[in-house]
Amino acid sequence: MQRRDFIKAASLGAAALGGTQLQGCGDANAATTDMTIQNARIVTMDDSLGDFSRGDITISQGKILAVGRNLTPIGDVIDGTNFIAIPGTVNCLDHMWTSVFKGLVGDNAVVAYTPAKVALGPYTTPDDAYAATYFSSLAFLNAGITTVSNQNHNAKSEAHVEQGIKAMADAGIRGYMNYGYYDGQPNTQATDWVAVRSIRDKITAGLGNGLVSLAFFPRGSSALGAALFNSEVQNALSLGLPLSPETASSADLALLDALGAIGPKLHYLVGTSVPNAADLALAASKGASVQAEPFTFFNTGAPNALAAVAAAQNSGVNLGLSTDNLTGASTPSILDQARSLTITMHGVGADGFTYKHKTSMKAATINGARALNMQDKIGTLTPGKLADVVLIRTNTLTMTNTEDLNPYRLLMGAQINDVDTVIVGGAVVKRNGTMLNVDINHVHELLSASLARLRKAGNWPTVPF
Repeated sequence: MQRRDFIKAASLGAAALGGTQLQGCGDANAATTDMTIQNARIVTMDDSLGDFSRGDITISQGKILAVGRNLTPIGDVIDGTNFIAIPGTVNCLDHMWTSVFKGLVGDNAVVAYTPAKVALGPYTTPDDAYAATYFSSLAFLNAGITTVSNQNHNAKSEAHVEQGIKAMADAGIRGYMNYGYYDGQPNTQATDWVAVRSIRDKITAGLGNGLVSLAFFPRGSSALGAALFNSEVQNALSLGLPLSPETASSADLALLDALGAIGPKLHYLVGTSVPNAADLALAASKGASVQAEPFTFFNTGAPNALAAVAAAQNSGVNLGLSTDNLTGASTPSILDQARSLTITMHGVGADGFTYKHKTSMKAATINGARALNMQDKIGTLTPGKLADVVLIRTNTLTMTNTEDLNPYRLLMGAQINDVDTVIVGGAVVKRNGTMLNVDINHVHELLSASLARLRKAGNWPTVPF
């Protein structure tokens, strides 16, 4: 099924199912509307504003108008009695094109994540890039992620990247497309900067519907050598692109520092080795950020990975969270990553009380916004910021509706099914626990067709159970 046919079918399917029809949802941004959330428990993540045991949020023209008590309601009114309102969570890194492999990789080294992307990535088409990115975008929105940094290491062509951006915009998620490399690209071969400039210009002209920005995902200096690494970074800087290295080594950071590239527009992954304290101090001193994937790192079974997360958190550098990919043990939930961060800090420190749940919620929201250099737009429920708001239902069997409990601790137990409402820039994309104007069957048809073709093309073995 072609992308346009799929979008049309999804819209018709939603109408047949009686879903709320939002203008353009699935093929463009959902329409924004004025609204008021009344009588909710509000976790603003804004230290100057504080939290509200009960309060209201008014939204107008895609932005938060006011947060307080007994506000005069405007527009549509949502009863927040059984909800905790939080900012949209921020996913600092995910290889969204690999979500097509979810369930494909198995329990041995032959059918693992890296072999899958290396073997099947060369056969992907722009339509495959669209299918996987659209699926993962919807999965993130469903889990309360309103912003994601798409770490694209399958940038085989300009068309692949463009279709990934279109998929993010069609789903209605905010974020970055991090233009990277592709498996099999020679390390002597530079990035196609003509294509990068073209994508940048297309975004300026409207590609991504104002939701998606462009960043650059450089390969490491150990692969490229210092000269090509420097050239790649300089080209990105000349285009004004933020930098998102996968894992920046000490050598990478030294080269980046010499180029004046370490700053608020740079964030990098804390990998499975314990990071150098000097590197973390350098990043912190220049206003750069790091991000970690504690839930994913648990899957490696490597104690040094968890020590790396703890070292970053304890260093004082700004720490955000990410999912990395949806093919393994990770879930499409930054609240799950926040919970894993709390467990990591308690476990590594052998102390269940010093590290607070609120710190993990900061990593999931405002710290993630800072890592993506978007803290002036998102990350807190602050008047004037974009209305990225998530309502977590409290009267469920995984939560509790009792008053005067620690909302941060409650949020560490919230599951995806507790995410009732998701609003992105004033556009409602999920309500009453249901994604609006999305036909899940068609989403899976699109993804299944992509996966079937890739498995056949790559002669991928049947996964042993």
